[in-house]
Formats: sequence, structure tokens, C-alpha cells
Amino acid sequence: MLKKRIPDGFRRACLTALLALASGTTFGQEVQPSGSTSAQPAVVPAPAPVSPETQQLEAPVAPGPAPGRPAVEPNEPLGAVQPYQVGSFLLYPEVVATRMYDDNVFSTQSATLSDSAWIVSPRIWAQSNWARHFVAFSASADFSRYNRYTTENSDDYRVSGEGRYDISTEANVYGGLKFAREHEDRESPDFRNGIYPTQYTAQRGYAGAFRQLGRWSLRAGANVLRLNFSSVPFINGEGGTEIINNSDRDRTQTGAGIRVGYELTRQVEGFVQLAADTRRYWYRPDDLGFDRDSNGVRADVGVRAFSPGAYKVEAYVGHMRQNYSDPALADVSVPGFGGNLVWQATKSSTLSFYLDRTIEETTVFSGTVPNVVPASSYLNTYGQLTLDHRFTPRTSAYAFGSQSRVDYRGLERIDDYYGAGIGVVHRLAKSVFLDASYQHRRLDSAVPTEDFRRNLVFLRLSFPLQP
Repeated sequence: MLKKRIPDGFRRACLTALLALASGTTFGQEVQPSGSTSAQPAVVPAPAPVSPETQQLEAPVAPGPAPGRPAVEPNEPLGAVQPYQVGSFLLYPEVVATRMYDDNVFSTQSATLSDSAWIVSPRIWAQSNWARHFVAFSASADFSRYNRYTTENSDDYRVSGEGRYDISTEANVYGGLKFAREHEDRESPDFRNGIYPTQYTAQRGYAGAFRQLGRWSLRAGANVLRLNFSSVPFINGEGGTEIINNSDRDRTQTGAGIRVGYELTRQVEGFVQLAADTRRYWYRPDDLGFDRDSNGVRADVGVRAFSPGAYKVEAYVGHMRQNYSDPALADVSVPGFGGNLVWQATKSSTLSFYLDRTIEETTVFSGTVPNVVPASSYLNTYGQLTLDHRFTPRTSAYAFGSQSRVDYRGLERIDDYYGAGIGVVHRLAKSVFLDASYQHRRLDSAVPTEDFRRNLVFLRLSFPLQP
């Protein structure tokens, strides 16, 4: 069985429960229905540019730039999407049909292969319309069908539920559950060689509490994530079939954190936050004889500020550490930092910036058995700049650029992922949105054979079902 060698990566566990409540509002207030969360291709790279307080611990993502964006959200300037009223709940159903062209389906350096695909994405969001408390449910799926390379076809789905119980206007408790079956993209060399992409399931649960005490605020939370990967066959150099063993990657991550904030003014809050996480693999040691279990901790101090109709900003710095059970795996102890900015530059233009640094899991190694040098993890430093502009009440455009620096710990290897894209969204009719976009994606690796260039074109039609 072949050992997987390249990173899977996923958003950090240690801060998820903590950062889910990091904003000044209580849990649930910033949660919005998808409205028109357009289908993405089978590309699942690094975190999209969302503020840390709304990040969710998801399944593994490759370290590269974010693949795209929703076509239209219900509260975007192209016009509100009207929900169905069912009792005391608001329902937002929709269907998105995407035509995608990819000039490098397998993300290879040379001998690139192109193809087009249809992606059909039904989804529904339901949320309570109560004066107090909050409950929301969602379900979505993405069915991808390639014209030529049908091994890349995929059926992904996810369901979730979350809720908040308001003890008073200054205190609440919250929790949620999510289940997803997804697949990994070809962009990571980890799974380029499989006959078909790797599938995995992700089960996540989280809970926590919030308390306001005058100018002071306290948020605390915990979460657990279970990841289960499927092994896949590949064709070896002699034309035979072998198995890429993904059982070594099955694991459970748990995290807990606390955040204390102090309102310096009505528009500025300072905060300190501390979080810890554990990463436990189901099978120890792995095929190469390494025990990849680890314990981590992260501490940050920061500030968040806002001016209604003008900007929202949050920035933090600190330190993060991950210690591994196996002495052959390098421990990580590095500065941490991050932040996000949303600036309403004009009535029609919004500029957003996102920056974050995380310690991600990987099974990369160099050398050959038995002389293997493993990477314990990789340090992912990710930034993205996005500009949105509304031309008319029915038409808007966006552009973004991003970079992700992947620094493998224990190996002298650094990979740089770059992404850039432009797109236009137009409301064709009351319940029809058109989103046309182009993206360029690139990897410049310290291992030259891993480099790739990739161009993607998307034409999405979104049909939010309205009364």
C-alpha cells in the first residue's frame, strides 16, 4: 500500500469554537442564509476570505487560494431574495447550475488535460424568525459530471443544524452539528495519482456560551471534528494497480477556547484569546512508523473596531505551538497573526482583506523507505484581497487576488500558491442570477515537478425559489 505524501490541510481546530463567537454580536446574529451559494468546482483550497469570527472547522482543504465565491447572497445589492414563510421559519431554497471549463483537470506540470463539466447544486436554508432564540438548518449537495474524464465525477452533500438559546439579553448558550461527505481536489500532489479523487466524511459538533458584563464580554466554546478518508487505487509505473492508503489520515480533532473582550469605546473592543487543541489519529503508527498525534495551544491579543456604513476591522497577534508525540516529527513554535478588513470605499464599492496563519496536518516526506524524512505539519500563511463594485441595481462585478505560503516543518520545502479572478453577477429576472467568472491558479514549489498552472471559467445560473 502506498503512503500518502502530500498535505491535506484543514482549518485550525483550536480556535473554531472560540472564534465562532469572536464578534461583538452574539452567536447566530451574523449567520445568514446562503440565498444563492453557487456551485463550486471540484476545487477545495484554503479558507475563503471570511472574518475569523465566522470561520467554521471544516474538512481538509488544500493550501491553495480560494476557488470562487457565491453568486449572490440574499442581502447583496442586486435585490433581496424573498424567503418562504412556513410557520415561524423562513425558508431559502435554491438550485444552481454551473458550466465549468478547466484547462488542467489533473493539476499537472506538463501534458495538461482539459475538460468541461456540469455542476448541479440544490440547497435549502431554514432559520427561525423569533424575537428570542435562534435555530437554523441547512442541506446542500453538489453533483459534478465531466464530459470526458468521468473518473472526476463526484456527489458531495452536507447537512447541518445550529441553535442559540437566549438566557437573557446579555447571555446565551449555543451549539451545532454538521455532517458532510466531500472529495479532495487534484490540486494537491497528495492525490493527483489516484484513479479517482479521495472521498472523505466529516462529522463536527460544537457548543459554547456567551456573557456580557458591562464593558466586559466572555466567550467560551469547544468542538470536535472526526475525519474519515477512503483509500483509492492508482496505476504504478509498471501498469499495475496499487492502493493509496488513506486510513493513516483518519483522525479526531478536539478544541476548546476562551476569549475575553473589553469595550474601549462604543466602536472599539480589545480582546485576548486562548485556545488549545488535540489531534488524535485512529491508527498509530502510520505506514512509515510515525505517531502523528499532537497537542497545540494558541494565544492572541487583538482589537476590533467598526464604523457603521464605513468599515469593520479586526487584527490580532500572538504565538502558537504544536507538539508531536513522535520525536522524529518536528515541533512547531511560531508567531501567530491574522485579521480582516471590510471597507465601504464608496456607496458602490467594497474592499475586503483577509490574513491568517495556521498549523495544518500533512503526511509529506522526502527520501525513500527506509530513509524517510517526514514533515510534521505545514505552516500556512494565507492572504486575500477582494474588490466588489455595483454598477447598477442589477449588475455587480468582483475581482480578487490571493497567496498562500506553505512552509513544511521538518523539511526544507516551501510552496507558494497564487490565485486571481474576476467575475460579473447580473440579475436576469426576479429569480434568475447569472454569474460569469474567470480564475487563474498557480503553484510555485520548491519541488519543481509539483508546479502547475490552471485556468478555470465558470458560467453559473442561480435560481433562488421565491414566493
